[in-house]
Amino acid sequence: MFDLQILSKNKIHSSLTNKYIKMKVASGLVLLVFCFLSNFQQVFAAKYYVSPTGDNSVSSVAAKSSNTPWQTLTFAIGNAAVLSNDSIVVLPGIYSETNIGVTKGLKIFGNETGGIPGVGAKPVFNGVSSVASGAIFLIQSGNVLIKNLELQVNQNTTIRGIFSATGGFNPLRIEDNNIFSTGVGTIFNSFGIQLGQSISLAGLDSFLIIRNKIGKLNSTTAAFGRAIRLIGGYGRIGGDLSSE
Repeated sequence: MFDLQILSKNKIHSSLTNKYIKMKVASGLVLLVFCFLSNFQQVFAAKYYVSPTGDNSVSSVAAKSSNTPWQTLTFAIGNAAVLSNDSIVVLPGIYSETNIGVTKGLKIFGNETGGIPGVGAKPVFNGVSSVASGAIFLIQSGNVLIKNLELQVNQNTTIRGIFSATGGFNPLRIEDNNIFSTGVGTIFNSFGIQLGQSISLAGLDSFLIIRNKIGKLNSTTAAFGRAIRLIGGYGRIGGDLSSE
């Protein structure tokens, strides 16, 4: 950094020196602005809670406590800030939501243990889609994290666990989730995770898909047609991934 006090005490003897000092001050201000913006999201980010026994009528201040959570993840996403990199902790239980549009850069954690989000028993999402090409999660923003959830996908109706119809999800992280199929019969056109389509490629968006289990809920249900389908995009798939 620079010392404005020294600059104010010293006489400037040439226009060249004056220009140099102005440039130095300007570059310092740019650095300050950059540091502020890079830390803005972390400083002002909030953590909200959701529970099946919660109440969507409570204030956003109240929902920052696990004792007074909101009831649905859809409502929580709608009320999280657009640019603040907020987190939503989904407390254990069963959620009948589906086609959950993640329209903001959010961290969605299943459960919390010892104040650490994304640790502990996985909450279950098992909603049935009312539209033909549904999904439990619809990724419609960049900078999304989905961690430590269990998605039970009736692929007769819901088709997908996590779906991005096009690009625009860069970067996307899907970590430590169970994505299980629950439908019966032969259902080839179904996916645990699908990023991009043949009519709308995922482009150059990046993803990290690690430590997920993708397969049948039990021996009586049909497997996904494909555990993961990627059309465009790039990234890494690894960890404890297993599929059937």
